[in-house]
Amino acid sequence: MMLIAKLRRQLRRQRVIIALLISLTAAVSIGLMANDVLGLSKLVAALIAVALFFLLTAIYYRSGSFSLPPSEVIVRYLDRHYPQVEDSSGLYLKSELNRLEKLQINRINNKLSQSGLDFKLPKKQLIRSVLMSVSLVSIAYLVTITTSSISGTDERFGDVTQQIAVESGNLTSGNDPVIQSVQVVVDPPEYTNLETKVVNSGIVTAATMSALSWTINISGDVNYAALIFNDRDTVELTSEGDAYKGEITAENRLIYRIAVTSADTTIYSNYYSIEVTEDQPPRFRVSSPVQMRTLLTENKRQTEMNVQVMDDYGIQYISLYTTLARGSGESVRFREQRMAFDRISGMGTRQAEASIMLNADSLGMTPGDELYIYAAASDNHPNTQSGRSDTYIIVVEDTTRAQPLMAGNIVIDLMPEDFRSQRQIIVDTEELLSEKGQMSEEYFKVRSRRIGRDQEMLMLDFGQYMSMEDESESAGGDITEAADDHAGHDHGHEEGGEGVTEAELDGEGQEATQSTAASIIPEEFFHDHGSPEMNTLFAESPRALLRRALSEMFRASQYLQTDRPEEALAYEYRALEYLQEAQQADRRYVRRAGLDGIPIPEDEKRLTGEIDDFANPEFSYRSDRRMPPLVLFEQQIRDEQNLSEDELQKHIEEIQKANITESDKLYLLNRVGRLNSTDYNGAVRQQLLAKLSEINRNRQRNLSPERVPVLKTSGGNK
Repeated sequence: MMLIAKLRRQLRRQRVIIALLISLTAAVSIGLMANDVLGLSKLVAALIAVALFFLLTAIYYRSGSFSLPPSEVIVRYLDRHYPQVEDSSGLYLKSELNRLEKLQINRINNKLSQSGLDFKLPKKQLIRSVLMSVSLVSIAYLVTITTSSISGTDERFGDVTQQIAVESGNLTSGNDPVIQSVQVVVDPPEYTNLETKVVNSGIVTAATMSALSWTINISGDVNYAALIFNDRDTVELTSEGDAYKGEITAENRLIYRIAVTSADTTIYSNYYSIEVTEDQPPRFRVSSPVQMRTLLTENKRQTEMNVQVMDDYGIQYISLYTTLARGSGESVRFREQRMAFDRISGMGTRQAEASIMLNADSLGMTPGDELYIYAAASDNHPNTQSGRSDTYIIVVEDTTRAQPLMAGNIVIDLMPEDFRSQRQIIVDTEELLSEKGQMSEEYFKVRSRRIGRDQEMLMLDFGQYMSMEDESESAGGDITEAADDHAGHDHGHEEGGEGVTEAELDGEGQEATQSTAASIIPEEFFHDHGSPEMNTLFAESPRALLRRALSEMFRASQYLQTDRPEEALAYEYRALEYLQEAQQADRRYVRRAGLDGIPIPEDEKRLTGEIDDFANPEFSYRSDRRMPPLVLFEQQIRDEQNLSEDELQKHIEEIQKANITESDKLYLLNRVGRLNSTDYNGAVRQQLLAKLSEINRNRQRNLSPERVPVLKTSGGNK
């Protein structure tokens, strides 16, 4: 019984130690992080740690960790790990034993006294808790060191608000200048409607053209104080007691620091950044129409346009601009118009909405017209910045014009066959002649006459296009030539006109003269040299060329229907030639407008060179190749070189011009000045080396050039 009570006290002692150790570890870790990471004072961090320790201790106490464990726990442990008790340790808990149980207890006691066995509880859980506590405290300490290194608030550097650079002598005077606090008042421009804000640190974010006012409290003897921007421009601070004030207008992003000079000492603050937010032009979001091209039909004559306009500070004006395009080709005409939206809401705020119903009838649009529309807006910037939306197209459907048909990704042109089948007739005729020896005579005649009927139908369609329907009717159903063939015309103007029928076609293909045709030919088809269309002194008009094409089509049709396709082929080609000439007759040609490049002389040798061993070329590297500034700086620090003040100033200028992030730039600038200081030398070198290695490693991974190379050309106009 005494053995079990002893082991119970040992187990309770272990549990208490583990609970207190875990509570203390958690409290210390949270206290460290609250002080260094969250920036709380040491007193507040200590109070938080103490409160957390007592809270966790109370939780463990309420959970029973400080009380004696049950005896059954000890009994199970003895029976499992000590075979000497023969699974009979539970007998020690009984108050009354029978004879057999007493014999077993005596037997176990004799065996234990002879062996001298000492019962002990395992300490694995206690050792595991100690290791875990040490690990947590170490991790918390590493986190605080890392955070201090990144933020520049490591205790080894003292106060981050100032960096001391002694120009002459050492700091022996007790009245040296010390920067106590920095306050910046940001007054945005009036048109932004932003409130004035106060920033109690050197890092400032402001809108463009904001007025920035500094109030810097400096203790000690001060002869001169100024703000130095980008290590070039200087703004002198005016003294008002211990406060020094200065102001600028924020126009672009800057990096600055504070310089304070006494009789024999000059101190500089860390580098700070001024981030300037540019005022962007208005931006647009068009919710309707959804498609860039909208088609209006007879049933749908109107469409709605809804526009949402966003700006940084305020929208002053919104309008709709339209351009109506009517006609096609060279006869297209344009009409521009500015329209007001039907409904506008949110004017003067950062977000406005506008809508308008566009009706084809009210806009004067006819079938085939296209309307190009876009919205434009201007903001309340003093220089009035403007923006415009994408251009949307509204088209009124023209039912009289054949539209292309989309079949999958293939566009099928539905242009009437009348205007593109003459070439197909030629192809069919040539194919018939090439296959003549492979088919029977009857089939050859059937195909020839079928092509002849197609040629005749094409000629009739062109005749209807030329408003010549009455000509075929006056010939009694036969197709006649309207006395317009200049080659077969006698300039003596005989009484009779000229008419051609199938029966009157001789073997030579010549036409017989019908003396009675003149009475039935309309006056407009007489060959009149006074007519501008028939005057041979000038170029033939498209109408005259079409008539000549009809004449050739007629002859080709007759030869095809009389089973002579080889003789019809020449007339088919001439008909196609006249059609092409008629198509080109009304075209207007202008000089091509484009860029005339610099002529390259063909005889000139370019890109010449010599290679001694093409199979095994030897590569040589330029010894004068300039190393990137940050890589050179890293190499100098790695070699532990002592840099002069001029070299440090040069590195500061290179860092300010480097294409790196603002946080990395400030991190490097705030440590370069302390590089030669004996107090901070070792730590600063390690931090600079780590940061430069990281930056150069990332720049090597991103191989994109910082600048686009410019190709230099000689001669000609650039």
